[in-house]
Amino acid sequence: MRSYVRPDTILYALVTILYGLVFWLIKPQEPAVFFLMIVSVLLMVLRMRFHLQTHYLLIELALYIAVSFYFIEALYLLIPSISIWIYREKFYLIGVYVLVWIGLLDFRYDYVVLALFSVFSSIILSFWSKDHMSVTKEIDQLREEKYTLEQERYHLLQTQEEISKLSVISERDRIAQKLHDDLGHELTGALLAIRAYETQIIDASKNESFKALKNRIEKAVESLKETVHHTKPEEVYNLEHFKGKVHELAQYEISFVQKGIVNSLKVTHWHAFLSVLKEAYTNIQKHSKATEINVVLHVDEKIAKLSITNNHSIMKKNKEGVGLHFMRRRIEALGGTLIVNPSYLFTLTCVIPIYLEE
Repeated sequence: MRSYVRPDTILYALVTILYGLVFWLIKPQEPAVFFLMIVSVLLMVLRMRFHLQTHYLLIELALYIAVSFYFIEALYLLIPSISIWIYREKFYLIGVYVLVWIGLLDFRYDYVVLALFSVFSSIILSFWSKDHMSVTKEIDQLREEKYTLEQERYHLLQTQEEISKLSVISERDRIAQKLHDDLGHELTGALLAIRAYETQIIDASKNESFKALKNRIEKAVESLKETVHHTKPEEVYNLEHFKGKVHELAQYEISFVQKGIVNSLKVTHWHAFLSVLKEAYTNIQKHSKATEINVVLHVDEKIAKLSITNNHSIMKKNKEGVGLHFMRRRIEALGGTLIVNPSYLFTLTCVIPIYLEE
């Protein structure tokens, strides 16, 4: 993995060089000046490490200015601070510093050059830092977009698998129902007719052809029952299955109310409502301290509506997550709507038309 030099690193190096040059120019002879230099270095380390607030910088500047009236070296020790001020856009501190320097009437050539070097270097670093932050922000956005695209790909594949699974389940259920309702009724009717005929005709059971016909129809009826049983999908989507999923979370007090003609719902409706229920439970567990959950399923002639509400305010009101985003898209693909109300009571409402486009 490639590593890049950050503007902050260059700033620290620049400050170190400036301190070295200032120390070389000052050549402290008095202990007080040497002590002042040590204190200056420590304050600079604290300033860069902890990003001190503006009022701390003002206090520090005032102390340096006060000391500079007794030791002019204190004014020069602020030259490395110029880089920090410009880098963090504290330009008014530089104005105060320049006014004090002019007031002291001390314009040594080497210190002036060093101060100008600090100014121009820090200006370049400041522009570089802004560009670096802009590039870093773009990279973070690209990473977020990449993550979102990966999540979309995953959910699309998952949705495709679920659609294929639902198609198979619906088709098997339709075939089983068709066999049971049409062929099953015809064969059962034929068998009942033969048995009725057998009771009316005394010698009918002695007729070999009649016996063979009766056995064939009985075997056909039994074979049809087994076929219907095996054709019926093992995973059943209906009201009882949905109720079981509603009451899965034992740690909550859950109430379930159903209204209307619930039997009119198809496998697609139940599967969509189960997905919404799962997503709602996930959000309630993550973002609230709910103790009660109310689930209402209302079905009328045109729409089916599922509402899920908890009894506690959401702890974090973040933007809509990936799960809810894709859930909304899936519901809209069915011609429905998904409404999220993360106010005092978290409410998730899903509305799907009864007659879906095949």
